[in-house]
Amino acid sequence: SRTVPFYYAEVAALRLQAERLRYFGGRLRRDAYRITLVTEKGDRIVITDLLYRRAPELGTRLTEQVNAVLGPRLKARYTAGDALTFAPGLRISRDGFSADTRHLSWDGYGGYRLGGGKLHILAADEAVWAAFALREIDNVTLLLQLLKSQAG
Repeated sequence: SRTVPFYYAEVAALRLQAERLRYFGGRLRRDAYRITLVTEKGDRIVITDLLYRRAPELGTRLTEQVNAVLGPRLKARYTAGDALTFAPGLRISRDGFSADTRHLSWDGYGGYRLGGGKLHILAADEAVWAAFALREIDNVTLLLQLLKSQAG
């Protein structure tokens, strides 16, 4: 293991992954955690429960600290009209969503659903417009805050 100093203000993305692993027909179970921090310079810091046994608590604490710094920066960019990228193929702006070559306006947005390890973006008719693997979404808690703020 190695100590890597960084400031929360240097973090550009936080990705949290949690998975329940099953062995021998489900007789043995283990929760696996992986935390990935990406700095503005592109450096990656990866922490797993194999390296740090209190990874779930660390993930919660990092989320709180990073969101306190990163949240206002992302909100300012969003308010200024910039598109925010949360996952490969998922961009959100004041105009709505872009997923690859498709677009969904906020007027056509019907909410979201979490399930099966995915975030499902719903159209106004509640049909799934697009789905993204949670393990590929950066800053998922900030994304969910943004989606909740638009759902009213």
